[in-house]
Formats: sequence, structure tokens, C-alpha cells
Amino acid sequence: MPMHLGSLIKLNGTNFEEWMESVKLFLAISCVDYALTEDEPPVPTATSYAEKKIKYDRWIYSNKICLMTM
Repeated sequence: MPMHLGSLIKLNGTNFEEWMESVKLFLAISCVDYALTEDEPPVPTATSYAEKKIKYDRWIYSNKICLMTM
């Protein structure tokens, strides 16, 4: 059964480590933790290969979801 957003531990000021592990697990299970595990790739140019554009777009999407979740 997939983990849902409601199952994340609430951050209360004294449980940062536990909260962060909960968030990382949620993002990994949701397959959107790419921005947490990879450095931001260079911004593609007009002459960049399609795979570089896809990699950049994937990272941007992942970063957006990670920030929204946190």
C-alpha cells in the first residue's frame, strides 16, 4: 500500500530528525526524490540534446514536489 501525505509526521520543533526521515521516505516511495539525490543539472540551451532537457525537467518537477511536501 502506498504511503499517503497524511501519514507524514508533523514537525513540532523538537522532532526534526524523525520528521525529515518521514519526509524522505514519503518522497522516495512516491518516486519524486530525484532532486534530493542528484545535484541540479545545468539549464538546457536551445542546442541541448533532448535527454538533457528531460533530465532537467525531471529535476525541476522533483524539486517542486519536494518543496511543496516540506
